[in-house]
Amino acid sequence: MNEFEKKEVHSNINYQKPFGEIKEIKAEYPVSQEDAGNDKAFLSLNFGFKENNSEVYLAFEILEYLLLETPAAPLKKALIERNIGKDVYGFFDHGILQPVFSIVVKNSNESRKDEFKAIVFDTLKSLVKNGIDKKLIEACINIKEFRLREGDTRSYPKGLLYYTKAMDSWLYDNHPLTYLEYEEALSKMKSALTGDYFEKLIEEYLINANHGTLLILNPKAGLAEERSEKLRNKLREYKASLPKEEIKTMIKQTIDLRERQTTEESKEDLEKIPLLSLEDINPKAEQLPLEKRSIGDNTLLLHSMFTNKIAHIKLVFDTRTVEEKLIPYIGLLSGILGRIGTEKYDYSDLSNEINIYTGGIGFSSATFIQNGTKGEYVPKFIVKSKALVDKVPKLLELLEEMLVRTSLDNKKRLKEIIQEMKSRLEMAIFDAGHIVAANRLFSYFSPVGKYEELISGLEFYEFIEGLEKNFDSKAEEIIKNLQEVERAIFNRKNLIISVALDEEDYKIIEEDLVSFLSKLRNNDLKINEYKIEFKSKNEGLLTQGDVQYVIKGYNFRDLGYEYKGSLQVLKTIESLDYLWSKIRVLGGAYGAFASFGRSGNMFFGSYRDPNLKETIEVYDRSEEYLRNFKADEREMTKYIIGTISNLDSPLTPSSKSEKALAYYLSKVTHEDVQKERDEVLNCKQEDIRAFADMIKGCMDQNYLCVLGNSSKLKDNKEVFEELVEVFK
Repeated sequence: MNEFEKKEVHSNINYQKPFGEIKEIKAEYPVSQEDAGNDKAFLSLNFGFKENNSEVYLAFEILEYLLLETPAAPLKKALIERNIGKDVYGFFDHGILQPVFSIVVKNSNESRKDEFKAIVFDTLKSLVKNGIDKKLIEACINIKEFRLREGDTRSYPKGLLYYTKAMDSWLYDNHPLTYLEYEEALSKMKSALTGDYFEKLIEEYLINANHGTLLILNPKAGLAEERSEKLRNKLREYKASLPKEEIKTMIKQTIDLRERQTTEESKEDLEKIPLLSLEDINPKAEQLPLEKRSIGDNTLLLHSMFTNKIAHIKLVFDTRTVEEKLIPYIGLLSGILGRIGTEKYDYSDLSNEINIYTGGIGFSSATFIQNGTKGEYVPKFIVKSKALVDKVPKLLELLEEMLVRTSLDNKKRLKEIIQEMKSRLEMAIFDAGHIVAANRLFSYFSPVGKYEELISGLEFYEFIEGLEKNFDSKAEEIIKNLQEVERAIFNRKNLIISVALDEEDYKIIEEDLVSFLSKLRNNDLKINEYKIEFKSKNEGLLTQGDVQYVIKGYNFRDLGYEYKGSLQVLKTIESLDYLWSKIRVLGGAYGAFASFGRSGNMFFGSYRDPNLKETIEVYDRSEEYLRNFKADEREMTKYIIGTISNLDSPLTPSSKSEKALAYYLSKVTHEDVQKERDEVLNCKQEDIRAFADMIKGCMDQNYLCVLGNSSKLKDNKEVFEELVEVFK
């Protein structure tokens, strides 16, 4: 510390002066010539707040869900019913000094901006004048409270999420626990059940807002190319304006930076970093709770553990009962259930009932590759639900209603859902292009990859796009196919039940489960043997994005190699050493990674990558890196610990039951998991070098999928067998 001087840093940020009105702002975003046309504009109303505190933070998280997210959301319903756009959503950005609440309409037109604004304010004023449905308020508060108290952060480590929340206040000189303490604020929210809490909030912060924007974002074909050309010209002009000596200095700085990036840290410096030893790691794999039982004629998997009185119930249906030609409808059905009405409830009431009495009900399709096989798989439809033990009877009543009596013939609501699904899939393609490209890659050579492409990948998007475009003429056919798929799936004869709950609490709900099962269909079913065709491809998927997602891989089992736990150490080395340094540090991509699955499917991938050919060359040179791989005992320990940290990620009760269920459905035994762990802990540098031939074999197959900038891919068209416009 004596080498540094104390410096006072004044980091406070001033509040932005209110506009005094809702300012109108216009901007453009790039689309392809094929994607240009009407109904492509975004309209957005954005309200800037004068303050942020724990009460506003929580209240607007709930209000955003109430107004725009739940199927019963009144503002969303008003905009959809007036056909202002094909998708409506919102967000509350509270990680800044002055939070912003946004209402967004997608697939609209600039000509409807005034109507959009009028509907928003008329709806908000009506809610203030007439009051918000108390049942809707109760539903939204209950689901938020359930999630807060359960503390299941799902996709993020709990500590990381809490640290992020702490920074939301701490960065602006407030107490770091401000947004982690919710009891007092939640108590105030509950006053809305008998008072006008949320109505006053809407009036003060939205209706009477004097600081906001109406943003119109219009599509423009050729804008990406225009921007690229402007940037090139700007850089040329800037370079021309520089003195020669300054150019030489910049060149030298670039060379110095590249040298610094490619120079390894000294062994002496690296050894200053504290490191666990392998003896600090538990050599035994965790035994996940799973006991196979029977309930009537059905298999029950009980994951007995403490769950704080929350019952996690999963219904797992085999979908091989669905005809091959109707497979995409499985993905469609998962997006419809719970968002469309039933015989007893319209879709708004159903949403309220779910949120009041349960912790959530979700529907998804999934595949489970059979351990030790070359890609044999079992497709499933999973109904995932949770509720407090005393609310399980109501949960099962709602499940029965949705699985047996959903009104799939509601054309108006069906059209709205399909339009929204198309919109959300489009956003997912941009947000998670690496996943889209990886799944597409597997569909070139893997039966399970092709199946997943049909129910959730780019082919599924094309399927939904076709339904949306031709809905009016195909409505009867869509309804008929959905009803056929629903009848084929939701049957007691192809059902496994998974329950996470301690033994004593399970005894309380067992009879309720028996009663629920008796109400499901129980007719004989045919199990279909799918013969889904797939063929070798090498595609460039064209979008108007600025970057690429470059994926290359193959199935190593098809080349005669077996899965080993040491492959997970290879994943760590490739992802955090070789690919990281070559593609992220030197190449400028946002991320780079490797994946090796038990099925044999492997890939190298990059995320938001400015490059294309250069990245592919890095993948192809990986085998050379592995042949020359050297790591001393300390380095290997570091790689092994990094791998174990992924294997030993903390799991909530729900996550434990999900993992145990996935192992069961994939026929992965505890002995398999222990063997994998042993192979990780005993991995040597020789094991890593031995993978060079396998990697070379996979790269030599030249299976490639790149999703990215249209111009970039067209400039490198010789790399691909086919160029495909993603958005037509």
